Amino acid sequence: MIFWQSLVGRILRNRAPGPVRIVDLGRIDGPLYAIGDVHGCRALLRAALAGIRADAGPDEPTVIVLGDLVDRGPDSAGVLDDMTAAATANPRTMALMGNHERMMLNFLADPPRAWDWLQQGGFETLRSYGLSLPPSQRLNTRRLHQMLAAHIPDHHRAWLEGLAQGYRASIGGKDYLFTHAGMDGTRPIAMQREQALLWGRDVSPAPDGLCVVQGHVIVTHPHLSDGAIRIDTGAFATGVLTVLRLSSGQPPKVMSFGSLNN
Repeated sequence: MIFWQSLVGRILRNRAPGPVRIVDLGRIDGPLYAIGDVHGCRALLRAALAGIRADAGPDEPTVIVLGDLVDRGPDSAGVLDDMTAAATANPRTMALMGNHERMMLNFLADPPRAWDWLQQGGFETLRSYGLSLPPSQRLNTRRLHQMLAAHIPDHHRAWLEGLAQGYRASIGGKDYLFTHAGMDGTRPIAMQREQALLWGRDVSPAPDGLCVVQGHVIVTHPHLSDGAIRIDTGAFATGVLTVLRLSSGQPPKVMSFGSLNN
């Protein structure tokens, strides 16, 4: 237990907070789909995106992936290939910064200070780029930067660096806040801190009239209430990726992709 607390503490200290950016999408008339934590499961992401296109029909959907696209699963590089392509083709397809994107960026910027990321799924991410690092060997920093630059495309890193920490939207007269890990209910939206948006685990009630849609905390079944919706069903471990559909005049709809037998 002490080791785990120490490990988490080091990761948190290495996390670069940066400016918090919460984008207001305004009123959304067409359907909005929120996708839970993908964690390197490219096949599930592709199935979800195809399912969304089929479900939306002629409507133009807005798609938000709730962060943690990378780590743990087998193909984080492929996930970022698909997401960068989808976001370029359709600006209404977007993703949020999750704590695993933050850890990955910290590692790419300063590997020795963020080495713990490797134990949090980073090894799997690097392997998906064709890069294998010995778990106990800390390479020369200059050589490591050269290896990372040779294997990880610049546009992947630039796209990750540009991710927002939150999106707001009004759907059917109800206000929603989409973040990776919830929010600090004691602070107004404009004064949120990255630690709460990316790393929070405490249940903190949202202000009246606001519903927070998040991933980060694995749930056996999607949790839906007036003020909070959680849809991380642990795709990398369960083989199930969950999508939430929100549309004006209709109740929230949960869509699942994959199988518990995967």
